[in-house]
Amino acid sequence: MKNSVLTLILVFGLTGCTTIPNRFNTSDTIFEGCGYAISGESAEGFSLEVAYTEYKFFPSPDTVILAARECFSKTAAELARRKGKSITQLSSGDMNTTSNRNIVDAKYLVNVTGRVRFAVK
Repeated sequence: MKNSVLTLILVFGLTGCTTIPNRFNTSDTIFEGCGYAISGESAEGFSLEVAYTEYKFFPSPDTVILAARECFSKTAAELARRKGKSITQLSSGDMNTTSNRNIVDAKYLVNVTGRVRFAVK
């Protein structure tokens, strides 16, 4: 019995809850459950990384990945709009996606990265 309790404590301690990491901006998010980080800004565009989290009791990553990609697209468009610019059309090929599911809290954490290019007027 004592070993079972210690095992549970270890499992919960190692897995923790699935939340958006601190390095992502979540204070003015454009999409619920999403945070973003910008790097490599230039006159042509910027690199964007989003972290999206969603609870799913049954494992089903497809809908969560689609929502994360939508978060990426909407965040990219809004960030460009704030700079007075628009972006070129994004496709799923422009987005590198990874997903993980925490079995303890049944949440997915999906990271989407890519280069966002400003549209030429």
